[in-house]
Order: sequence, then structure tokens, then C-alpha cells
Amino acid sequence: MKRLTGLIPPVVTIFDKEGHGNWEAMKAHADYMIRGGVDGLAYLGTSGEFSVMTQEAKKELIRNMVPYVKDRVQAVVGIGDTCLENTLELAEEAERAGAAGLLAVTPYFSVYGEENVEAYFGYLAEHVHLPLLIYNFPALTGFDMNPSLVRRLAEKYPLIMGVKDTVPETEHLKEMLKIKEIKPEFSVFCAYETQALEMIGEGVDGFVNATANFAPQFTAHLLKAVSTGKRSEMERAAENMCRAAQVYEYGMPLLLAVKEAVYQIMGIRGTEKLPGLPLKEEYRETIKSILESLQLDSDKTAA
Repeated sequence: MKRLTGLIPPVVTIFDKEGHGNWEAMKAHADYMIRGGVDGLAYLGTSGEFSVMTQEAKKELIRNMVPYVKDRVQAVVGIGDTCLENTLELAEEAERAGAAGLLAVTPYFSVYGEENVEAYFGYLAEHVHLPLLIYNFPALTGFDMNPSLVRRLAEKYPLIMGVKDTVPETEHLKEMLKIKEIKPEFSVFCAYETQALEMIGEGVDGFVNATANFAPQFTAHLLKAVSTGKRSEMERAAENMCRAAQVYEYGMPLLLAVKEAVYQIMGIRGTEKLPGLPLKEEYRETIKSILESLQLDSDKTAA
């Protein structure tokens, strides 16, 4: 069973005018990210807007995108849902399509106690057949997967192979990394660009950061610089990641700003699904200026 590591962007979902997946645009976007040096692609995460999609729409995305990328990079599929049966259906669909792993968000909307959440992930781990990454995003779910809880789950269930820890506190991430003491194959992923330099020094296994949708070269360069031990290159890559993250300020939720950046980089225009709306023209212009300053189309992007 191959470990999930490296750069695995949370891929945005591009919709057509009818609200269906625009597969041509999404495949071109996948090609762009793969050229930029990603190690995997994570579909149906928060940035992928799984929460506004029907179950059939999610399955259709899995059937279209996983086979398209799986022989080039690791395909990871978000299976989060408020209904356990839906979650298991998505896991089965991902397995049939050839996914390398699953991303399961903490149960959300109704905030359950720790005992409930532990039972939930235990059940998932016993009923899926792919490596399972726990997706901890307490700012949205209302529940924090504390490192002690994740440690118990990782120790008990072989298929629980990692965590995407979307928290502002680096100490939280550092505690997650201690799980590797009892399970060396366990992977800890960082989400925020501002944490990249510190956490790469602590031994984080990879990044699931939204800017890699439109600027994957920067995070890929950071990981490459780590392998060569070039501190100055690491610092420059991390700085570029933070510069790219400036686009976050112009979308609420930030995924709308990330999608706008993708549209501009790819030369396409998607349609938003309510409650998502297109960004105001002034915000689109600001994002355009940020992208121009990043020189993403030049040979200097990965340097």
C-alpha cells in the first residue's frame, strides 16, 4: 500500500452553465497542475465544493476525473457527507475508479462528542478498502480532531494512514507528527501556506493547499528544495506560496477566489453554484494583478 505524500492540491470543481461538471476544463486544469509538479490531486474536498453537489454529481466527477489522472499522479477522493451511507457509496465509487486514497472530513453540522466521532471513523476504517486520510477542519465542522484521538484511531486501524490538519496552530500539527513515532507510515498534511516553512522543518509529509490549484510550482519547488537541503530556495518558495495566498482575501469562502484565479490562469470561465456567486469585478481585477506579479507563465515560476 503506497503512502500518500507530497503536494496534493484540493482541486476546485469547474461547473458549466447547467451546473454540471465541465470535464473538458477540469481535465485541462488537471494537466496544468500535473505539469506544475503535483504528486496527487484531491477531488471533492472543501475547495471542490462537495457540499453543494448531489450524490450523483459527485459520482460522475469521480468517474470522469480519477481515471484521467490516476496513472500519472495519486488520485484522492473526498467522501465527506452528513449521511454515512452516502460516504460509503462514494468510497466504493472511488475504489472502482482507481483512486489511491480517501479523504474523510469530520462529521459536520451536528457537532458530536469525541466518542461519537471516534466510532464514526472506526466504522469507516473497517468498511473501506483504500488508505484513509482524516480531514480535520474545526473552523467549519465545529469539532477538533485532537492529536490524542487521531493517534488512537491511527494505532487501531491500519487503513487510517494520515491527516490533513487544517488548523492555524502549528503546535497542533507538531503533535500530529508525533503519531509517526508509533506509526511511521502515517502522513501529516499541512493546509496553510503561512505555515509551510516552519512545518517543512518539522517534518510534515506534504501539503493540501488551495493555491496549488493555480500556482502548484511554488509548493512543488519547496518540496524539491527540501530534498536538496537548500535553505535559501526553501525560503523563496515559501515566500512565493504566501504571495499567491493573497488571493484568499477576495473570496468568501476563499474557494471562490481560488476559482477565479484558476479561470484567469486557464483562460476559461466557469459558472458558480448558489450560494456561490461570481466575484465582483474589482476583486477579479485585483486577483489579476496578483497573478501577474507572480509571473506564473514565465520560466521563473519554478525557480
